[in-house]
Amino acid sequence: MTIRSMFESIDGDEDGMITGPELQKGIVEICGDSLSPSEVFEIISLIDEDSNGRIDAFELIDMIESMDIDMDSDLVEESASGFQLLTNYMDEAGYTPSALFNSLDIDGDNRVSKEELSLTLHKELDDDITPELVDELMDMFDEDDDGFVDMIEFVGTIEEHDDEEVDQAASLSDKKEFPTKWQRRMMSKKWKDVVWPLVHSAFVFFIILWVVNATLAPFVDGTGGIVEMDSEFGATTTADGTTYFDGDAYPCDESIQIEGCKNSLAPLAAAGGEISMPAGFYWDGILFIILGTMGLMGSLFLQLSVVPGWRARARAMKENSSDRSEVKTAIADENESKEEEVEDGKDDEAIDSVEETDILDDEKSEEEEEEEDDIDIGSYIGLVLEDEEVFGTIIEFDDEEGLVTIEEDGTGDLVTGYQDDMFLDD
Repeated sequence: MTIRSMFESIDGDEDGMITGPELQKGIVEICGDSLSPSEVFEIISLIDEDSNGRIDAFELIDMIESMDIDMDSDLVEESASGFQLLTNYMDEAGYTPSALFNSLDIDGDNRVSKEELSLTLHKELDDDITPELVDELMDMFDEDDDGFVDMIEFVGTIEEHDDEEVDQAASLSDKKEFPTKWQRRMMSKKWKDVVWPLVHSAFVFFIILWVVNATLAPFVDGTGGIVEMDSEFGATTTADGTTYFDGDAYPCDESIQIEGCKNSLAPLAAAGGEISMPAGFYWDGILFIILGTMGLMGSLFLQLSVVPGWRARARAMKENSSDRSEVKTAIADENESKEEEVEDGKDDEAIDSVEETDILDDEKSEEEEEEEDDIDIGSYIGLVLEDEEVFGTIIEFDDEEGLVTIEEDGTGDLVTGYQDDMFLDD
């Protein structure tokens, strides 16, 4: 079994993530061992590096590699490119991009020539380096075609590949969009306060409708329908002179029949093209009651169990995205600082420009913080909803769910969105 096949066999809903129940079921199917929920939770805790309660493909790969488990590869081995060899060497040696550049710059003139690149790579990776690979690397890094690679070209090319290159062959499952348009709607305050109660009420009304149809039978008048006679007098004679006795089939007469001529709707159970039968429970009515009960239980489960899980996952994704942004910013600041040290004394005007930009950014950040402090109920703000901007006055904050509700200009509609998506109108 390959890593890909194992992951896909466990990932039942094919969302690119393995949950606790999926892992528990997968272990039973693969190993035949039935683990308790607590044991499954301990396994997830060991593998789940980002602490989001689920296991993604790369966390599974890291775990298998750390345990030195012998599994077949999912990839067809191909000859490595020059860039792959260079980045692999950088990772193995523990170099940052700028440190790797300095190791390649043998004469210290802040430029790497083709000869310097070839000399260093032959020394470190002699068996894998060919003249063609060196030419490939020079073509990739030398953006201005001057025959040399400077620090900016080198670091920029590596970071560009880190950000944009996606290895499709290594992808174990296609991750689906989350949250989808309908998931966002079902998590909104409007659905919580209005739509969900209406859905539950509709199922309850549907169930009551069929119970009343079978018991009180108020919807169909059965007068004239053929029923078994049950009267107080034991016999009766109709207008056409026909005499009927108790137990005979006769055209129902409300004044004679003890229980009256009540009929229940039975669109599926009734025979002979009829849509009703004498009052009572029939298989089609019982089926509708069961379906209504299942629908009610499903809608309650979705609102009270599934939707809160979606909210928690969306909140964790936002926090994770924020953490990644902070790490990228820190890396960018570090690289920028090192580049400034290398170019010190050469670009005074560029440094002045960067300093002015930093000052403007600080001032803008202070202004934004002041503006955020001023936002409260009654404030006029903008809100981004599904890539569209709406404007209105804040009516309500829901800090527990991270939501804000505004009264939209013009229409007066109440619109609910995430607090992170609101902004002040310039």
